[in-house]
Amino acid sequence: MTIKGKFHVPIYECDVIITISDRVKSCLNSYYAKHDLEIEKFEFAGLVWRPEGISKYYVFFSFEELDVNTYNHEKSHLIEWILKDRSISAQNEVRSYLDGFVSKKMNDFFKNRKIKLK
Repeated sequence: MTIKGKFHVPIYECDVIITISDRVKSCLNSYYAKHDLEIEKFEFAGLVWRPEGISKYYVFFSFEELDVNTYNHEKSHLIEWILKDRSISAQNEVRSYLDGFVSKKMNDFFKNRKIKLK
């Protein structure tokens, strides 16, 4: 099973596309093939990827390993990338506000699809 969704981050004019799947590596590899990138050969529980400039960020999660730690780990990478891509320090109030916004959007995504973190 694969569940997808997205949300917009208006202040930074970017979209976050979330994919949760029991075939997450296959999903990711299909995105890689579309962009002529080398297929990933390592295992992962989650991954953040930005192939197309700074307007789209992809977050992948494996259903099998989806837990609070993986969720927070990937959310942290997402926030760092969004800020770093805009040359904004990730060690100030800006990060905290973005973290709150992203947390709310991601929590809504999980809640609306009745997905519980371990």
